[in-house]
Amino acid sequence: MSEGLAGMVTAARQYFANETKRDVALRGGAGVCIGACSIEMIVDMPGNPVDAAVRVMYMLGLTMMPFRPIPASWVIAVIAAVNELVPWLSRCDESWGLLFVLAVQGYMAVRWSSVTMTLMLSVSALLNYGIYRNGSEFGSFAGSVNLAVLLWLTLFIGVWLRQRRQLNEQRELKRQAENVRHDLQLAMRLHDGMSGELTRMLIVVQEGLDAMDDDDRRRWETVREGIDVTFHELHAVMDFLSDVGCERVETPLMRLAEHIEEVLTAFDRRLHDKGFSGRSMIYGASEAMENPRNRMVIDLLGEIYTNIERYADTDNASYFIGIILSDDRIELTQTNTCARKNRRHDTLGTGNGLRVYQRLIAEQGGSVRYGKDGDTWSLHCMLQLNS
Repeated sequence: MSEGLAGMVTAARQYFANETKRDVALRGGAGVCIGACSIEMIVDMPGNPVDAAVRVMYMLGLTMMPFRPIPASWVIAVIAAVNELVPWLSRCDESWGLLFVLAVQGYMAVRWSSVTMTLMLSVSALLNYGIYRNGSEFGSFAGSVNLAVLLWLTLFIGVWLRQRRQLNEQRELKRQAENVRHDLQLAMRLHDGMSGELTRMLIVVQEGLDAMDDDDRRRWETVREGIDVTFHELHAVMDFLSDVGCERVETPLMRLAEHIEEVLTAFDRRLHDKGFSGRSMIYGASEAMENPRNRMVIDLLGEIYTNIERYADTDNASYFIGIILSDDRIELTQTNTCARKNRRHDTLGTGNGLRVYQRLIAEQGGSVRYGKDGDTWSLHCMLQLNS
């Protein structure tokens, strides 16, 4: 029983999560009008079958507003016009529903429909006084004119709301265009400032490798590989920033667990070759596929291994990285002993890398905590995965 109820709640959340503001407004407005009509039917019971049928048709029209707003609006408008011309037919009070449908007509920009409907209702209000005079529900000609003015005003309110929405959309498009321009400028600056220099470094290192003996060659081969990897990563960033409005090349999907295992193996081998001791472990399994959200863990691993290489102690202790995987969650724990003095120059790092990942993962509902206790550095990360 509880599982069935939980499933219904989950399905309802997914359904309403996909609704737009317009859908919510249509459902809310129709619900208020249906509630008002239901209370009226309880207080003032239908006097005859025709009166009951008109009220039922009016409520059906309101019920259809979220699904077919234009036809449903005309059903309600025709009922209102007929009630003005033949007031003894039904005592249904369609005032709130009428104002609601006129606002919807103005918002949806159906010009011929909205203008025709408002004109028909205005004429029916004037004819009500012209035909019944003393028996008119408006009491005077000015009363019927006031109703006509209110109908047009409601229509214009809907038009104003539509214009405001379009203005907001234009502002959003302008903001996106500014972001695109910024990304293109950033890609150009990356290319001009770094790509050319990396290329020259690769050429110099390769020329040096060609003139070295085998021992020196093995050491400098690592440098060449690092520059090559950095070069390709930089171009991947530039391609991502500049590939706006173009069809991107679809890459085959890969399971996140497989990619994590490849990254751990490659970085462990790299650190071991440089004299570090340590290990990484994966616990559990996951069928989650790699996507931009899940890939943040891969990128965070690269930052973690870089920090180990820069700050960890190679003489007295080892590093450890443990990852717990499930289909919808990943937890990462990392520890190492810090060297008393940094093994690299301070200029190699700004110290902002982990803070950036902490903010990005927090925006996705996860968490990153890290700190130093004595000589021991520790980090813990948790992120909900997308399948």
